[in-house]
Amino acid sequence: MFREDEHPRESDGKFTDKGAGAGEGEKLRKAVSIYSDEPEKDAPPQKVPEPATGFNRLETKHHQRHAKEMGFKNTKEYEKAAVEFFNSDKGKLYYSEKWKKFYRYDETKGWFCASSEGVVHTLTKYSKKKFEDIKRQDKAYEV
Repeated sequence: MFREDEHPRESDGKFTDKGAGAGEGEKLRKAVSIYSDEPEKDAPPQKVPEPATGFNRLETKHHQRHAKEMGFKNTKEYEKAAVEFFNSDKGKLYYSEKWKKFYRYDETKGWFCASSEGVVHTLTKYSKKKFEDIKRQDKAYEV
């Protein structure tokens, strides 16, 4: 005698040997983006910045203005501080999906530094509110 409860089916009605409810389990796994029994293998790779080595263009009016605003004697001193700050563990590190850059922000000092591919783009001061706006606009998340 054929007993329906001994013959599990997928949601489309086809027989399965995976056990009762396997079809629903597959749907659930796909819905939550887990495709294996080892979720850590399914996670996206962690973003890791290259260590900063210097600026792409240091002697611009933009960098000269920031150096002066932040109290540095010259752009070389400003560049050295920017590289040291970005490569440090001060503040928190973020990654901007929009610009494909890493940001380091120290809320205590208000220092903000942006870098990509080992190149520092800027070092400046931002309030916490200004940085929160930048995070939102640039789709930046902590790494």
